[in-house]
Amino acid sequence: MDDWLDRMNARDIYGSPRRENFPHVMKFSGGRSSGMLLKLFLDRGWLRAHRGDVVIFNNTSAEHPATYEFTRQCAMYAEQEYGIPFFWIEFATYEDVYGGDWTRSPTFRLVNREPHSDSNPNGYHWQGEAFEELVSYQGFLPSRNTRTCTAHLKLEITSRFLAEWFSGKEETLHRGHYHGVAQVTDTSLINRHQAARGNLSNEELLSRRQYVRSMPFARDSQQFCEFTNADLRLKESEDLARKSLGDYTTTSGDNAIQFLSLIGLRNDERSRVYRVMARNHESPDNKKKSGTYVLDGETILTPLNTLQVAKADVCEYWSQQTWDLAIPDEVNLSNCVYCFNKGSAELARISVRIAQLDERLPHELRSVRGTPSDIEWWVQLEGKYRRTASNRKSKNPNDTVEIGMWGVNSKTSYQSIRDTKPEDLIATEPASAIPCDCTD
Repeated sequence: MDDWLDRMNARDIYGSPRRENFPHVMKFSGGRSSGMLLKLFLDRGWLRAHRGDVVIFNNTSAEHPATYEFTRQCAMYAEQEYGIPFFWIEFATYEDVYGGDWTRSPTFRLVNREPHSDSNPNGYHWQGEAFEELVSYQGFLPSRNTRTCTAHLKLEITSRFLAEWFSGKEETLHRGHYHGVAQVTDTSLINRHQAARGNLSNEELLSRRQYVRSMPFARDSQQFCEFTNADLRLKESEDLARKSLGDYTTTSGDNAIQFLSLIGLRNDERSRVYRVMARNHESPDNKKKSGTYVLDGETILTPLNTLQVAKADVCEYWSQQTWDLAIPDEVNLSNCVYCFNKGSAELARISVRIAQLDERLPHELRSVRGTPSDIEWWVQLEGKYRRTASNRKSKNPNDTVEIGMWGVNSKTSYQSIRDTKPEDLIATEPASAIPCDCTD
């Protein structure tokens, strides 16, 4: 470990001296690698509150209980020891008028570090609420080919958050109307679906939208200071003040605020590193760039990759710290617990062994039945939102295809993974070196 620590200097990390003055955005995934990156930057004084630096944890509501506890510990360390704000944010929707009709639009919500409940309405969700809100809002499941979960639960809400955070305001904008009751009706939903030439029946359409319509139709303005224990010092930044446009900061065009996104990808995650770093070279005129939610002034850095840090280095680092992620390292429970990007073999291994792994954890950090740390939740979600569509490749108009999280007419499903027997697992197959294949 000492070898790569000796190589950790600002010149190699930043690549250009002027980047050191850009606001730093630490994208915290909840795993050991991002936690290590955060702690290293904190301990070296490379994160500075007056510059607008911030740590963001995108809560998908589908994490393991131990991930939430580890994230809570890292947040306390960043704020109490170094005064760096650490925000938890989630995907949310609200009702708005678009094209003359009432509909739902996406936004983010700030949440505190205690579970959501009737007595704590601003608490974080952990039973799949944000994940299902996205699925219900879109009307279809994410899949390995269409990773809308990464795009919207992580990338999009981060971009929306930063546009407001860098403006130096004390609070977020109110989203939604003030009517007191929902304005989206069955009729307006059906009319919009038909105008878009959708092929769902009215009954199926309303069923798919039922969950998102049960969510709040407005998101009140939220005071930043109520969701962090750190002092907020953005108003001290002259550079941010010059870029402020009142409610927002300029995030597009030649005058966009320039900032660094720090992501904890390691040197043994080269394919993920390559895809993330490729975003730095996207032309602002490239229409595909909008799908990556990379802002014009954003520069992405992967310092652990630069330092040639591998998984073994991360494990060794945390073995020497006073706290650590409680999840056993040999099976991938981090990130969304049953994320399809972990692969069917790994998910089957998790499903079969999770009870044994739970025995090694304190009771309060074990998986919980009926939540995303239980594969049955994923079975139910896939069954609820799985859809049947016309087979466009067939000349027979009555031919249909089944579309789930594993693609079109796939033999793999969460139900098939759940029903895998222990003896069917390949004993010699090594565990994946990475938790999943997200590129947030």
